[in-house]
Amino acid sequence: MPVLDFHLHVGTGHHWNPRVIFFQQINPEYIQDFTDDIAREGVLEYLGSQEVDRAVVLSEYAPVIPAG
Repeated sequence: MPVLDFHLHVGTGHHWNPRVIFFQQINPEYIQDFTDDIAREGVLEYLGSQEVDRAVVLSEYAPVIPAG
C-alpha cells in the first residue's frame, strides 16, 4: 500500500523557533538529520529511506507559532 505523508514541513536547524526547542530536547536523534541547506535530492532521499511514496510539503512562512 502506498504511503502518503500529507503534512510535511521542510527546514533547517536555524529555522527552529525557540518556542519549539522542546521537541529537540525530547527527540535528540531527530536533529541529527538536519543540514545547513535544503536540497530537493536530500528531501527525496530521506523520504525514500522512510518508505514514503508521496508527500505534500506545506509552504508557509510562520515565524511565530502559538504554543499549545
